[in-house]
Amino acid sequence: MEMCRLGFMKDMGSPQTLVCVKQVKQEVAEDWDESMLLPGDIIEGFAEDDADELFVPTKLKSDLSSHLGKVHQQLEVIWVKVRRGDTTIKLQARIVQEKSSMLHKKFTIIAAIDADMLRF
Repeated sequence: MEMCRLGFMKDMGSPQTLVCVKQVKQEVAEDWDESMLLPGDIIEGFAEDDADELFVPTKLKSDLSSHLGKVHQQLEVIWVKVRRGDTTIKLQARIVQEKSSMLHKKFTIIAAIDADMLRF
């Protein structure tokens, strides 16, 4: 099982805050492939399909949580646009709401390609 924590960091040379993958916990290292998030990946946005003009930008962790809260019941699979080094890639994922209090909703993005629903 792979699980990622999202954090934020300041963009070098810019006052913007970025949503990034902070930590990844994975039981079996051999199961990792390039379709999964890595620590340091920057989440730039998400969309219902992989067309660039449809991606909703996410500059803050709260923006991402808010948007995921709005769409998680309508969409089974989303596309997440991630900046990894100098490259931007699109990863297919599922949204799962974590069990928490009624007032504060948390979401996990799960790899869509894995039949066992690897968490990241």
